Amino acid sequence: MKGSLNLILQSHLPFVRHPEYSSFLEENWFFEAMDESYLPLLRAFDSLERDGVPFRMTISLSPTLLSMMSDEFLQERYVGHLKKMIALAKKELERVSDDEKFGPLAGMYHDLYTRNYEDFVKRYQHDVIGRFLKYEKSGHLELITTAATYAYLPLYESEPAVVKTQINAAVQLFESCFEHRPRGFWLPDMGYFPGLEKYLKNAGIAYFFTSAHGLLLGKDEASCGVFSSYKTPNGTYFFARDVDSGLVVPSYAAAPVYREFYRDIGFDLPFDYVRDYMPDKKNRVFTGIKYYAVTGSEDKNVYNIDAAQKQVREHAADFIKTVNLRFEKLSHQMSKEPVITAPFDTELFGHGWFEGVQWIEEVFRQSQKNDIFSWGVPTEYIARNRDAETVSPIFSSWGNKGFSEVWFHEKNDWVHKPIFQSIEMMKDFVFRFPNEGALKERILNQALREVLLMQASDWPFILYNATDVAYAESRIKGHVENFNRIYDNLCSNEIDAEWLIALTQRNNIFPLLDYRTFTDE
Repeated sequence: MKGSLNLILQSHLPFVRHPEYSSFLEENWFFEAMDESYLPLLRAFDSLERDGVPFRMTISLSPTLLSMMSDEFLQERYVGHLKKMIALAKKELERVSDDEKFGPLAGMYHDLYTRNYEDFVKRYQHDVIGRFLKYEKSGHLELITTAATYAYLPLYESEPAVVKTQINAAVQLFESCFEHRPRGFWLPDMGYFPGLEKYLKNAGIAYFFTSAHGLLLGKDEASCGVFSSYKTPNGTYFFARDVDSGLVVPSYAAAPVYREFYRDIGFDLPFDYVRDYMPDKKNRVFTGIKYYAVTGSEDKNVYNIDAAQKQVREHAADFIKTVNLRFEKLSHQMSKEPVITAPFDTELFGHGWFEGVQWIEEVFRQSQKNDIFSWGVPTEYIARNRDAETVSPIFSSWGNKGFSEVWFHEKNDWVHKPIFQSIEMMKDFVFRFPNEGALKERILNQALREVLLMQASDWPFILYNATDVAYAESRIKGHVENFNRIYDNLCSNEIDAEWLIALTQRNNIFPLLDYRTFTDE
């Protein structure tokens, strides 16, 4: 073998859970990801294992995503969603049964949601996390974590309490799910600042990932470019993203024969027909049933399953050929084993690019007899290359323009003042109430949960991209208001127990959180 390919999937969704409503639109983010990315990915693993095809990759599962996957309330709502989607797909089967183009597509969706129901309810008994653990124990996956609420950590360089808590709470929750502490850490949006590795090492983290320019624009020479691991001065390893891989794979998704994301029967069919499948029965939303191909023009072609599958096989072959050529070239330029680190958002595969999970499976199938590169994971590469160069990466991210514009912009800069005010007030809590018990301890722990939830990078990201602005604003303002109400309760020594119980039942993430740990020390 002439090199090792590290495929990294970073899996994250913001914590969205609203038991105070009978249904809630943004909970569909979770349901759609389960439908199109996570359950199909686990089925791909099942298929590869069943056929004896070797596969190896690293998956980061965010604490917020894990919390939603393990939440009984959301599990039941997801089952309800699946039943609704099976009913809609069956209705579509009946509507287009005689159409030679649309009939097979309706059957495809009926099969997708039926299989999701069979897997989630009967095979996994709601325990998706346990299925990922199975594949880690079998040696196919290396599971790692990320910041507790996916906070963009460079914003909090001046707040050690925040950085420490975001990392330690994540490690604690990961260990409760997977029976061991994580070895690796996905920095949210690859947001790095010098010194961040100190917090990671204190939490037992062995490696992390940076953007390419975070490595290459530093003052230290990186003799192997992005094609090796490196050590920070404190001994924590890191890998830099290979930009070329990050460009070639998403480019496949734009192929004209692949499924078009934005054409959906939720908007194409009469509202009376789809009304009962809308969350509020008043407004149109995507259902997930889409019949058209990308095509490349406003006049879309009907999606052709066979043509898309043929294209998947061709794109898998193209990827393997491209990677082989790169390793052939690198093997002549480097005196040590090269590694290509290729990180992607998990939901690119399946949700964003409908055929993406099929592509992952096909790449593993086609590469099983490949003798140029092997599929690897970071800990294995580190073990084989202990003599990594010591390099100090620089402040960087993989956001637009490579730094912090996305999370600190005129579209969202208003969020930071109330967040930082809450941080200072939370530290004041720890100073004033160093060892509380019973109800006061519970409310202080909830105060810290609200602080962590308001720090989620998802909300300024949404504001920056102007997608679901009203919801993002309501989440930030809601967590700030919750925190301020807790603060007023404690200052007046008049605790609204009924309200607190409702809040802790709604925002129930991080059950092991201890407010006393929120210090700069």
